[in-house]
Amino acid sequence: MQMKKTLWKPSTCQCEVEYEWDRDSSEATRTHVITRVNDKNCQVSHPKFIVGEKLEGSSYHNWHKEENRKAEEKKKVELQAKPIIFTDTEHRLWKFDNGKLEQV
Repeated sequence: MQMKKTLWKPSTCQCEVEYEWDRDSSEATRTHVITRVNDKNCQVSHPKFIVGEKLEGSSYHNWHKEENRKAEEKKKVELQAKPIIFTDTEHRLWKFDNGKLEQV
């Protein structure tokens, strides 16, 4: 069994989490166990990491996945709301807005 440590800095908060996993285990069966947490500078209210807890299925991991889903949905809505203006190879100006392409 060859254990590997990874430092994870989640995109949803300022925490740093070190976890350990067996690199010889298949991706489908391996578990990631939290070994160290630095959450002193974190300003986000979320479930706490617990040293010794499995990362997958933890209350924090579930919260993080949901926050990422919300952020992706927000980006998607923002991109759809903004018109895209561009020129083609013949220097004509086009606008793509609300799923419609029109020459400007």
